[in-house]
This record gives sequence, structure tokens and C-alpha cells, in this order.
Amino acid sequence: MKIWHVIPIEDLKEHEESPECWCNPTETEAVWVHNAADGREAYETGVRQLH
Repeated sequence: MKIWHVIPIEDLKEHEESPECWCNPTETEAVWVHNAADGREAYETGVRQLH
């Protein structure tokens, strides 16, 4: 089975295509979703709002 990694582009830190990446990625059905160092997920989920 192929495992995929979704990695943020142009992030502040380089990511590893690995579950052991510094960003503590989460797994969903053979897809590892990595978290950005700049916190952009907070905007995507609505936790933070643009001013």
C-alpha cells in the first residue's frame, strides 16, 4: 500500500516525509498530514481569523 504525505509548501522549517517528522503529523487512511511551523492551520480551521 502506498503511503502519502501532505506537506505544507514554503514552510519556515523543512519537513521529513516520515511519521517521525518534527511537526507531529497525523495519519488518516494512509495519508500523513503535516503541520506548518507558521500556524496556518489555525486560519484554515477557523480558530484564528484574518484581520
